Amino acid sequence: MFFAEPNKKNGLSDAVIFSMDIDQDNNIWLGTFNGGLNKFNPTTGSFTRFEHHTNDASTICSNKIKKLLVDQEGNVWIGSIDNGTTVLNKNDKVIKHFKTFHSPNQVKETVNSIFCIYQYKNKRIWVGLGDHALFYLDNNTGSFIPFLNPVDKNTISLVMALPQCLKILLGKLGLVLNAMDFFILMKPKTVLGITSITTLLLKV
Repeated sequence: MFFAEPNKKNGLSDAVIFSMDIDQDNNIWLGTFNGGLNKFNPTTGSFTRFEHHTNDASTICSNKIKKLLVDQEGNVWIGSIDNGTTVLNKNDKVIKHFKTFHSPNQVKETVNSIFCIYQYKNKRIWVGLGDHALFYLDNNTGSFIPFLNPVDKNTISLVMALPQCLKILLGKLGLVLNAMDFFILMKPKTVLGITSITTLLLKV
């Protein structure tokens, strides 16, 4: 068990953990509410901190981390509450920032609150943004492209693998099959007054 030690350089920076993932070397990555990113080395028992510093592009995008993903190449995707996402390589260096995502509606809103990050088996990265849309990374251009954005607001909160054996059962529970790779669970508009997408389940 570890406790927050914000004044200790190699201690856990924040008591509130929003997200966790493990890399290929068994290091544990922790995204915190307001203490940035922490990397725990189980061999040494110490933490390495990654923090955002204004006007320093070599630092992570924010100290408010909502979601983490270690991808198939060993890069760490850091999804923030307020400033998009940052990608670290296996040497813990910042290699890319995606600070804003452009909603494809008539208002052309710019959003940057990351609710979920997922990598599909074809290595494509998907990012869900609260109250807006689902985006996927075009591996040819290196840019994110909007995939889903109904007329009403929606919330992308969770992306997870869907085992083959659950497809029939989930269909009986009201899941709607999208034209591509996703089942989308939608709460009825008559109940909420809005269309709220609460869960995305990826087919395998």
